[in-house]
Amino acid sequence: MSSMMDSVAGPQNKPRIYIAYYIRNKQNPTDEPFHVSPLIRPRPLRKDKPRSIRFRNVNKVVPPTSAQPVAHQEWQYEILQDVIFQTTRLRGLLYLDKLPEGKSLQDVHETCEKVFVPQYDPSESQNSSEWRYTNWLSDALDALVRDGLIDREQIFKLGRQYVFDHATQEGFGAVVCCDVTGQPYNYSK
Repeated sequence: MSSMMDSVAGPQNKPRIYIAYYIRNKQNPTDEPFHVSPLIRPRPLRKDKPRSIRFRNVNKVVPPTSAQPVAHQEWQYEILQDVIFQTTRLRGLLYLDKLPEGKSLQDVHETCEKVFVPQYDPSESQNSSEWRYTNWLSDALDALVRDGLIDREQIFKLGRQYVFDHATQEGFGAVVCCDVTGQPYNYSK
């Protein structure tokens, strides 16, 4: 990992941990409207390069091979470094906490990396079709709390509702952000 991942939070300018809500291309009206993932914004903020780190779980299509002649979907954990903070898909943020003193971004990565991700099994007819990235996020938040990286629980629904109620439908609008009490939070401070 890069030096950005290895940096340890000191007493000042601690990185901020958020849940980011990205708009999805819904296939069905009942689909979840947002893709969600932990996002960390290092401090201090730099206007010349608004970097963030995104931890996520994605469902990727795996093409057929000689060993597995049928294309299938597989969940994979990813870390995206140097993510441009504001994109057309980002609709809102839920501020969780500052990275605790003495903890590193690498600690967050190691915790998220250990969270269960189902793997494709050709003998199963459904192949985890009911499992979603929100399952992973819920387990990842539990693990981050357990490992002392955040001190917040019961936050996913609050953030989703806040973003749903306050975000604009267009991209590159103001990104809405609230804290774990549902109050607006200024992410630029």
